[in-house]
Amino acid sequence: MDFNNMTNLKNMANKVKNHYMDSYTLKKKPTATGKFRFVVQIGPVAVGFSKISGLQSEVKVHTYQEGGVNGAPHYFPENVETGTLVFYKGIGNFNPLSTLFTLVKSGKIPKILGTITLLDENKKPKRMWEFHNAYPVKWIGPELDGLSNEVAVEEIHMVHAGINEIPIGIMSSGYEQAKKIIGKTF
Repeated sequence: MDFNNMTNLKNMANKVKNHYMDSYTLKKKPTATGKFRFVVQIGPVAVGFSKISGLQSEVKVHTYQEGGVNGAPHYFPENVETGTLVFYKGIGNFNPLSTLFTLVKSGKIPKILGTITLLDENKKPKRMWEFHNAYPVKWIGPELDGLSNEVAVEEIHMVHAGINEIPIGIMSSGYEQAKKIIGKTF
């Protein structure tokens, strides 16, 4: 590693250390954010969901055992694998993802840009993720049971070309539209 990269790593480590030192010296208790307040922007439409899963990304590595080196193998990054996003929604009058799924079934594959924004207790953005080139690949309808009083829920599974966390200070344009509905939805 060259000197410039080492200097950059040290600078980043100092920034992280100073961030945490500041929070401890100010006697602030770290606060965790609940997972129940979020806004989803799918293309130009803000959509309400009861649950989202599959928010993940993983770097796959190639393991190489060097001959004569018995201590530990070498690891080399290969590619990034992303999870399938699964959106759960109570049955209502309209679900834009169901409409998109119908388009995909007919051979027209729209590439969607979307955002998922986690909100704190004051409905302010805490974390935000943006996924791109997404489209629905699976729909699961509600389980119907005449003896149950549960809400009918459908699932839409979406594949995507990647998911990135967007720093809160650099909000994407999709968030601006979703921000307008925060006060009305929650």
